Amino acid sequence: MIIFMYIITGFCGTLFWETPIWTFLHVEHIYPFTLLPNVPLNVAFMCFAGVGLAVNTLHAYMNVHASRKDPATIRAHTKDTNPLTLLLPFLTPIVIQVAWLSHPTFNHSAIIDSALLIPFLCAWGLQFAHQVGRMIIAHVTLGSEQFPIWDWVWVWSVIGAVDANLPRLMTRPPIIQTNTFNTTVFVYLSLIASLISYGRFVYLVINDITEYLGVACLTVRKKDEHGNWVHPEKSS
Repeated sequence: MIIFMYIITGFCGTLFWETPIWTFLHVEHIYPFTLLPNVPLNVAFMCFAGVGLAVNTLHAYMNVHASRKDPATIRAHTKDTNPLTLLLPFLTPIVIQVAWLSHPTFNHSAIIDSALLIPFLCAWGLQFAHQVGRMIIAHVTLGSEQFPIWDWVWVWSVIGAVDANLPRLMTRPPIIQTNTFNTTVFVYLSLIASLISYGRFVYLVINDITEYLGVACLTVRKKDEHGNWVHPEKSS
């Protein structure tokens, strides 16, 4: 479907997705479509994706709830945890970042309407990648790693969100993001912190895997019978 959408965009241009859905289907004058919002195709696809995600989440929760009736399927680190709380790592950063983006108003974000949107999204993406990576590690290690509910790098985003929303919370201007320059510095520092956090995670994971397998990463080496890293020609 994604490839098909790219093909359409290539032939028809990006404005194609601004076409109202009922107009595109030639049913805007037919009841009951006359009573429904004639939203653009891109918005309609987002709504469709949202409904699909909600149904998928509900179905997955029902499967997990049913499987937890068998104690043998419950991992030690989640036996006292409601399955829905395991969705918090997905919802929490979204709430934080959207709260940050809502400054000064929800419909007129200072970050979205500026060049800071790209570094902001990059920082958000790195934080998300870090969190998902930790979830995968917790999953594949069968619970030897605690399931990550919180990520310390979110503290930086919380500070940004709270500072940006001080006019709403305490009827006073922001302390840090008082002007465009300060906001720019803070967003880029957030990007750097997110990059360092994710880079450290990647390094530690690769290091653990290479140590366990005895195969070096990015170099032609392996461990000998004594556990020392050597080049293949020296292993004999």
